[in-house]
Amino acid sequence: MALTLSSLPSIYPVYTDNLNFTAFESTANANFTYNFSVYYNGVNIDTFDYFADPTIFNAEINLSTILQTQFTSTVFNKTGTTVFDFINNTINSYYIQVRCYNAANSLISSGITATRYVYNGIENTFETFSKNDYVFNSASTANFLTKWNTERAITINDKAYINTIIGAYGDINSSFAGIIITRYQSDNTISAATFTNTDNTTKKILNIDVSPANINANVAGFINTNTLYYTITEKNNRQKEIMKINIVKEYKNSNYYNFLYLNSLGGIDFFTSVKNYSYNYTITKELLDQFNTQKVYNTDINQVVNTATQILSIYQADKLKELFYSPAVKVWNNNILNDIRITNQNLVVTGKYPKDTIYYVINFMYNNKFYNQKY
Repeated sequence: MALTLSSLPSIYPVYTDNLNFTAFESTANANFTYNFSVYYNGVNIDTFDYFADPTIFNAEINLSTILQTQFTSTVFNKTGTTVFDFINNTINSYYIQVRCYNAANSLISSGITATRYVYNGIENTFETFSKNDYVFNSASTANFLTKWNTERAITINDKAYINTIIGAYGDINSSFAGIIITRYQSDNTISAATFTNTDNTTKKILNIDVSPANINANVAGFINTNTLYYTITEKNNRQKEIMKINIVKEYKNSNYYNFLYLNSLGGIDFFTSVKNYSYNYTITKELLDQFNTQKVYNTDINQVVNTATQILSIYQADKLKELFYSPAVKVWNNNILNDIRITNQNLVVTGKYPKDTIYYVINFMYNNKFYNQKY
């Protein structure tokens, strides 16, 4: 008698088809039963039986459908002026205990997997996730938790966060040393500021605040009106691609919208729309009959904000698409950070330059109720 359990990746996105888990008892037949117990952060979150496959006598389950129920999609709300902050409940552990019973319901064998880790990321069937691409370690280069490494656009007043995976996961250990921010000025001068990370043990996603205001809170006046753009590299030059953030200086109005949103890798992306905007209001009134008059006793108002992006490159148009289907979005506007939902019902991402220029109109609603006086 021998129970074989399939191997599981040391760390992986939770939304995927590649967290299938198989148990096989060498003496099993169609009358055998496998009992699975799933432990999440050390707590048993699910226990169930699975009848052996009638032809090959094993049992296969999709762990993604079980583990993803433990995650909530949010955008980290940064406070203070620190550059590095751990985001809680972002990387979580799990293991599986399996028991195999024969037709007489007698325990034949049992086993338990090693502890593994998942986080709130996505791997679709047309994608391939590799932890080596997103964990900065001493053996190879990596990227931050984003597929958008250049051509960002924000104003000097906006927020900008980037994230990376920290911790030791058996077959891969992070050795993220920090970041170097290099500014490029309109007078052709270049200078750099270094921020050092000292914790590569804690198993969490590390938030890195690279907002101009936060950089300036640590290095006075570093990002200023003469800054054209700044780049971000890993302190020991372990990045696959240098991140570049452009400072937008020309815009149609002062009421621009800085979007922060959860991307498909479980990190935070950002982009600022600085062109024209408008408000659409849907107004519904309920009337109360009072003898020979009618009075409004309740007014329900829904506000939709429409803002147009600046002209986009094909690269920007492709990368910005995740904003439209992200489950968690915040907007920074007039020094206030609010939760919103994007209301666009469809999106066309072009792969070649059309005759006209490329831009998006972003429609969104605040998650907060729009209040109005009652009669």
